[in-house]
Amino acid sequence: MNKLYVYADFDWLKAIEFVGELGYESLRGSDSYSFTFSNQWLKKHGNIFLSSDLNNYPGIQYISNRH
Repeated sequence: MNKLYVYADFDWLKAIEFVGELGYESLRGSDSYSFTFSNQWLKKHGNIFLSSDLNNYPGIQYISNRH
């Protein structure tokens, strides 16, 4: 699985913060995407929803490829 580390640099943050890992994998011609929030991000900013496709909870979340 390919992973991309996601960081936030919003103007309201005092410093750049690690948000989580975006994952991508292609198996038998089918693309699979996932996201895992950093536990530290959830503790500090768990009330902020970054996407309607993601829930603010720990663990791997698989995102449907509906687009």
